[in-house]
Amino acid sequence: MRAFVINKKLTKFMQCIDMFNESKVAYVDLNLEYTIKNTTTNVEETIENEELILKLAKKEFGEDLILLFGKSVPLYINPNIQVISNGKGWIKLIDVLTQVYKNIEFIHDDRFMNITLK
Repeated sequence: MRAFVINKKLTKFMQCIDMFNESKVAYVDLNLEYTIKNTTTNVEETIENEELILKLAKKEFGEDLILLFGKSVPLYINPNIQVISNGKGWIKLIDVLTQVYKNIEFIHDDRFMNITLK
């Protein structure tokens, strides 16, 4: 499952030199795959349950989790992040969401940095 996670070193550097504010961060694009090992058969199985993947990603990344892409809807959107950068360019998080989930309308409140499903 695809996830965007904060690149702490680059974000901290860019915020220290006043290139980024608190709502703009550098990110890493990851493909998460969690497995569970059946102790009886000694076989590893990939976890497909989105709720469980969300819990595991939150446990692994905590507040550094920006966005967890679900199959039909985003599973998690960090409410404190508005803009993301890959180090070469930047994009609003709301624009990423509307590009990926074309059949969903998102409501973005600039005052509170919230992005919600309509």
